[in-house]
This record gives sequence, structure tokens and C-alpha cells, in this order.
Amino acid sequence: MVKKCSRCQIVKDELQYPKDKRRSHGLNPECNECMCLKAKECRLRNRWKVLNHYGGDSPVCACANCHEKNFEFLTVDHINGDGAEHRRTVKHIYTWLIKNRFPFGFQVLCMNCNLARGVYGYCPHDGIHSITHPPQIRKNGTGSIGIEKARLIKQMLKTLSINAVAKATKTTRPTVRKIHRGLTWVEA
Repeated sequence: MVKKCSRCQIVKDELQYPKDKRRSHGLNPECNECMCLKAKECRLRNRWKVLNHYGGDSPVCACANCHEKNFEFLTVDHINGDGAEHRRTVKHIYTWLIKNRFPFGFQVLCMNCNLARGVYGYCPHDGIHSITHPPQIRKNGTGSIGIEKARLIKQMLKTLSINAVAKATKTTRPTVRKIHRGLTWVEA
């Protein structure tokens, strides 16, 4: 059986349409390709709304010395540094922000600044902690959890199990294991 897509107006085989039990013929009126394009457009629209809300009419990276303004390079940052934990509970961050009426605790950063803050705990544009020897970072870094939280975890590991510490500090078990095994350097 063939069917005409309501969006692109191209006649395609019924296998090219997603199933929809609410329709009498059991198929969505739009083909798979059009559905994907529609979803992509929706995600881009939502991203634009969020970046405009948190970054103004012409969104710019909030990092002091960056000033990146290309839409393709901008993203939303969790100011508290709890983005990994939040992503476990939320599928689409931009949709979630819109549905929750743009809550506080978020800012616009470029991908470079966001990644640096998540991995190293600071942004190179800030002019502090300039790194000249990357292997040292891997040995001494604590990732996005921060040095204070890593020290707390190391102290707690003296009396509690890895699972108990992970649950109490809301940190992933692999991260706690790394600290326990000494793979992440922390002074106790």
C-alpha cells in the first residue's frame, strides 16, 4: 500500500510512515523523514528560545574573556556544576527548561568554556590555572566534582563503603572508586 505524506506531498510506501494507533488506518500522516525534520526544527527552536532567555536577544558566552556569539557554539551551563546529575533525570534539557519556566541556576557558555569548567573546574579564559603540561592535569585533576568534594569523599571512604559514599555525596560510583584507588590525586 502507498500513501501520500501530508507534509512533503510525496507518495511513499506505508513502511515509510510511523505507526499511529489513534488513526483509523494506523499510520501517521507524515513520513519518517518529515517527522525527523519536524523534531529537529522543534529542538532548534527550543534551543534558540533558551539561549535567548539566558543570554539576551543576541546570546553571548557568559565567560568573562570569551565573548563567543555564534549560535552553533553556544550551550546552556549548570552554574552549580551539577549538569551530569541533572542529565540523568532529564532527556531534553532545552524542553525541560521551557516547561519549567526557565529556572535560575543556568547560563549561556560556549562549548569550550563549558567543557573546560566541567572537566578542569575552571575556564582558561579566566586567566588563572593556566596549564602547560596536560599529563599533570590527568594525574592531579578531580574532574567536575571539585577538590573539596573529592577530599570529603576520601575522608568518608575511611569509614564507609563505596556505595554508601556515592549515595551520600550524590556522586557516581566510578568516580568514588577512582578516588578510593588513588587514580585521582587528592590530599586527605
